[in-house]
Amino acid sequence: MKWRRQDKAVIGKLTLSGGRPVSVVLVADRHTPRSAAVVVPRPGGEAPMSVLLEEVVEKLDPADLVEALCMQERCFGTAGLEPPAELAP
Repeated sequence: MKWRRQDKAVIGKLTLSGGRPVSVVLVADRHTPRSAAVVVPRPGGEAPMSVLLEEVVEKLDPADLVEALCMQERCFGTAGLEPPAELAP
C-alpha cells in the first residue's frame, strides 16, 4: 500500500471487497475516537462519503487492515515505533 502525508494526516489507497477503490485516512492513535476513516468516492462528482474504519472492517482484505493499523501505530502510537522516513512529521 502506498502512503503519503497530507498536513497532519497519513493517507493510503486500498480496495474494498468487490473492487471499489477507497482512501484510508489516519489522523491520531487508535485509542482516539474517529482517528481512522475510509473515504469512498461517489460517482457523478458527488462529495465523497466518509465512514469510520471500524465500520468497513469486514470489507477489507485482512492484510490491508493490518497494514493500516500498523501504520497508524507507527505514525501516531506510543509504542516507540518510528514512522517511515517519508512520513515523518
